[in-house]
Amino acid sequence: WWELRACAYYDVFERPKIALPDICKTARFTLAAPGTLVEATGTVVDCSDPYLLAVLNCDVMWSYVNEKMAVLGDAAKGGRMRFKLFYLRALPIPDASDADRSRLAALARQCLDAQGQGCEAWEREIDEIVAGLYGL
Repeated sequence: WWELRACAYYDVFERPKIALPDICKTARFTLAAPGTLVEATGTVVDCSDPYLLAVLNCDVMWSYVNEKMAVLGDAAKGGRMRFKLFYLRALPIPDASDADRSRLAALARQCLDAQGQGCEAWEREIDEIVAGLYGL
């Protein structure tokens, strides 16, 4: 950490946060524990809301990202998405009822607890709920 350039967000590293690689082919958002440092090839969002994590990782969001964000290479042939914080800030996050927020957060936590293994049914449920939030 002592080699980080001076910045105004050192305190973000001490809080839970959403982390993702700077360049990726699929949705790879995860929660990072307090004290986790993310270096130059990654990005952090100063938020640890499992509802937001569920929305960011769902198929509907990934389809939107593929249409709207910068792609390295040909998106149809396996190009990679380039995530920068200003792109993330522009993503349309749907409003949700308390019940939907709670259900999506619980599903995201289940996927995290399972370390991504055997989560297909939970991920399908997340996709269905989020699609409904977007009116799809």
